[in-house]
Amino acid sequence: MMPLLADHLWQSTIFAALAALLAALLRHERAQVRYWVWLAASLKFLVPFAALVALGTHINWLPVAMSGPQQTLTVLQTFSQSYSLAEFDLGATSASTVASSVLIRKLPLVLLGAWFAGFAWCAVEWLLRWRQLNAMIRCAVPIESGRELDALRRAQRAQSVTQVIRLLASSHVLEPGVIGITRPTLLWPVEIGRHLDDAHIEAIVAHEVCHIRRRDNLAALVHMLVEALFWFYPLVWWIGARLIDERERACDEAVVELGSAPHVYAQGILKTCAFCVESPLVCVSGVTGSDLKRRVAQIMQGEQRRTLSRWRKVVLSAAAACAVAAPVAVGMLAAPPLHAQIPTVDPNGPSFEVASVKPNRSGDLRRRIGIAPNGRFTATNVTLKELIQNAYDLQSFRVTGGPAWFDVDRFDLLATVGHEIKPAPGPREEVSQMLRKLLAERFNLVVHSDMKDMPVYHLIVARPDGRLGPNIRAAEVDCAALIARGELPPTVPEGQMPPCATRVGIGRLSDRGGNMERLARTLSGMPAGGIERLVIDRTHLPGFYDFDLEWRPTTPDNLPVRLNGAEVNPNGPSIFTALQEQLGLKLESTTGPVDVLVIDRVERPTPD
Repeated sequence: MMPLLADHLWQSTIFAALAALLAALLRHERAQVRYWVWLAASLKFLVPFAALVALGTHINWLPVAMSGPQQTLTVLQTFSQSYSLAEFDLGATSASTVASSVLIRKLPLVLLGAWFAGFAWCAVEWLLRWRQLNAMIRCAVPIESGRELDALRRAQRAQSVTQVIRLLASSHVLEPGVIGITRPTLLWPVEIGRHLDDAHIEAIVAHEVCHIRRRDNLAALVHMLVEALFWFYPLVWWIGARLIDERERACDEAVVELGSAPHVYAQGILKTCAFCVESPLVCVSGVTGSDLKRRVAQIMQGEQRRTLSRWRKVVLSAAAACAVAAPVAVGMLAAPPLHAQIPTVDPNGPSFEVASVKPNRSGDLRRRIGIAPNGRFTATNVTLKELIQNAYDLQSFRVTGGPAWFDVDRFDLLATVGHEIKPAPGPREEVSQMLRKLLAERFNLVVHSDMKDMPVYHLIVARPDGRLGPNIRAAEVDCAALIARGELPPTVPEGQMPPCATRVGIGRLSDRGGNMERLARTLSGMPAGGIERLVIDRTHLPGFYDFDLEWRPTTPDNLPVRLNGAEVNPNGPSIFTALQEQLGLKLESTTGPVDVLVIDRVERPTPD
């Protein structure tokens, strides 16, 4: 948690610095505008940018990856993500004592205990102050008539406040103040009425009604939560002082605009200060808060503040929207695409030179799909659904519709490309185009794509420290460089796994030179693995890897897989456990929109 907290604090500090700069630029505007700027800086402490970035990663609005301005994206990611404290070595060296090692290991618990003590101190102190105020309310009596009640009703009408506001008379010397949020109560000290004339009361009551109209108690309560959570950070207390200052100035400006004479209003505030004490809680809005000398001077000067122009409102609104939208956009742009858009058949695209399609009624369970370097494509004992999956590079659960036979009847397909196929891991797009065209011509296949919300898995790193498991390592062969040069991978002795290849067996998966995206694609709909979902790479791990994964194979119903009556690898872990223990990765269940291929029409193949 320490790196996450450090990231959040420095981001919030930068945000507060920008708010201070903006408040300085708006010093000639109304206090209400600056108040909203400081309130935004306070709320930022409750909304980590990392949470907004994470939200953006779940908004898959692009069907394919963007190739946009990477420099801009990098800058935004730098601001929104981590400057981790893990970069600093806090571990004990060989010369460290046992005591220092123990201290370092216990440091997180010590810091957590210190934070909780400070949080509890703030909470208890405010609770005691609230009980004190509550006791005053219980002892207070309602004011049913009089000049104070008349002034309250006039102030409500002038400021269009329709809430029911109770007016209570208190024998204590606490200043007039508004208590409560949804059911506000104006607590009025009886003693002060003897020292104020009607004009003074009108101005003081108008000030309190202004607090109710602006819902200042609610905003103050939110910032009290910020102060309790981040009590150790002086910046939040400084922001709190700015909020009190600007809210009082905003109410002062409103009272003068409503018609109160500045000198009368200033006299009312000074007399209130002479006979009353300030409220013990900032969420109880009074009239004597902030720098009193400065406030009185500003009231007496009667300086007219500018009304925010339309273009300034637009700029401020855009800045507020960007503060929220920018981290979300970073998550949207940085997130790997949910899937590639389902391709279509190009009538002018490449075709097989020769193709033969025949029914297979052998009853053999073995099947094979592959292409040789000489350009010969072979599919033996496969269903039409499997051919469609291969042509469109889809998992079984992403192909819907079609007659019952297209997932039962089996075929043999033999076709020639007409030229040599360059080595490349993964599906070969040229051959896939040819196969899609053949299916349209020989099977009269007509399809369309659709979007459905389906359960999916996110492939993430399992350990908080980012360490991977014992069965994964950096790739020994740079397959991407081989592909770029058009070279074949180096040969290996018989029985060994060749580079730049993937092997999927019953309860086994091996890859040489693959990346995390290829692993996620291979795991999607894994046969005998119990993963009948799309798997999306969210590891953010760059580079290529060699790995071996072994698990106890099961069906989607979590039943064991049997060959010749015996369970395959009965003592092995599930694929979910194997991923964590062997590769240091984890599958996290969620939902998301997934492109599916819908079969509109298909027929049995025409004779050769």
